[in-house]
Amino acid sequence: MRIESLVIGVPQGRVADFAGAQPLLGTAPGTLWAVRLAVYPAPGSRFAVLVAAAGRQATARDGPDQRQLTDLVGRVRLTANVTLDARLRVRTGSRPTWSEAWPWLPPQDTPTKRSETVNLGVKGIAGSARWELRFRSYAASHTATVGRRSLIAVTARHTADRAVRWRFTWRQVWGAPVDLADAVSPLPGLLVPRHWGARSGGWLVACGLRRGKIAVDAAVDLRERSGGGREWEMWLGGEVRW
Repeated sequence: MRIESLVIGVPQGRVADFAGAQPLLGTAPGTLWAVRLAVYPAPGSRFAVLVAAAGRQATARDGPDQRQLTDLVGRVRLTANVTLDARLRVRTGSRPTWSEAWPWLPPQDTPTKRSETVNLGVKGIAGSARWELRFRSYAASHTATVGRRSLIAVTARHTADRAVRWRFTWRQVWGAPVDLADAVSPLPGLLVPRHWGARSGGWLVACGLRRGKIAVDAAVDLRERSGGGREWEMWLGGEVRW
């Protein structure tokens, strides 16, 4: 086991220059501590944990803001061609607020905010094709809609022949209509966010052709709305090298 990083304290002033502190502190003055430990039990396997906490100073409208983050990551090589990845990320926080009707009173405690994200993935190689089974779940207790929403995705791709590449992904979503976020990569070098709170699934098909110094890629992404109906997007890209 080894300590990969350890951070303790941030000056009580500008924190915009501390990139690692901004996800917990934003740009407000405050303090934080964080520690990350990692274990490498075997080649291709890794387990790590990140624990962090931050506190921001009180403002004219709100009391002091306290936030905590726990991040567990694991990777295990099941066979020579199959790898399992897992991640659990939990965020909690609380921030007392001043009463607009009685501003001279002490700040009142608000319910603790909590969000949880679970990611599980199994990747493998079968001949000239690669496949992936992925599960993602998000739970929130501090939004207008509370509950858990989950997504399962199956992807198959062929990249052995450099002249022709293809990829197919099928997705299914269920649960409470909270803002489950994900992303897709329809074209090389392009990443597009996806929000599944009001969608029940869909599929993505992508294909690429390579001939010498010329490359052409195309993709279609279709999504089903939870209340009925469909929406789709199409991408077309090209590249020329010289």
